[in-house]
Amino acid sequence: MGEHQGNLFEPQFNRSVKVQSTDHRITSHAGVIMLRDAEHRLGLFDAIAKDVRDPRREDRIRYRIDELIRERVFAMALGCSAQDDVDRLAHDPAFRVAVWNRTGDAVADERLASQPTQSRLIGILAGQACNLEAVRNGLAQSVQRHVIASGGRRVKQATVDIDSFPIEVHGKQHGAGYNGYYKKTVYHPLVASLSVRGDYDSTHQGNRLGNGFIHATLRQGQVHTADGMKRFVD
Repeated sequence: MGEHQGNLFEPQFNRSVKVQSTDHRITSHAGVIMLRDAEHRLGLFDAIAKDVRDPRREDRIRYRIDELIRERVFAMALGCSAQDDVDRLAHDPAFRVAVWNRTGDAVADERLASQPTQSRLIGILAGQACNLEAVRNGLAQSVQRHVIASGGRRVKQATVDIDSFPIEVHGKQHGAGYNGYYKKTVYHPLVASLSVRGDYDSTHQGNRLGNGFIHATLRQGQVHTADGMKRFVD
């Protein structure tokens, strides 16, 4: 393993894991361990997954819903937005440790879900209205826990920022459209974020999600920023 300089980081989600600096290259994505530790403290994906109705036979489930969500989101956080990228990341030991919701160091050798399984996850989440509601409720619960952890007092003033932004797409994608303002073929979703201090600026440092992501709805690419706003708020 090479010489190391002691433990740089000991994550809470798996006490068997120690992040060390060595002269032997094991992973290119060691930072994903810190990302998982932050997610573990928030309980975000557990909150989302606990109420999702999983149509798969229980005796055939190898990858739990929270693990599949974690694999997809962490891949995007690492700059791998295409579903095919998960097949490459699935071989990385740090990524494996971060995704699995199991303790011990053996998870570094456990193969993660492939791209076809990730595609089935999207079908499970988007195919039933109750599962979309479970995702929304899980996000809302994580925001509530964040607010409580920030001080534990009732919030007297808050700002809910609602904004749209483009997601550029390539090829023929259902619902995508050319947007004259962005001059690209995009999806044009609405996103709601919470600021407990009431001073949220959606343009600050390019951060559109504020202190707490609340809700989002996907829209066709050619729609105006305000289209469907009232229904979204209601």
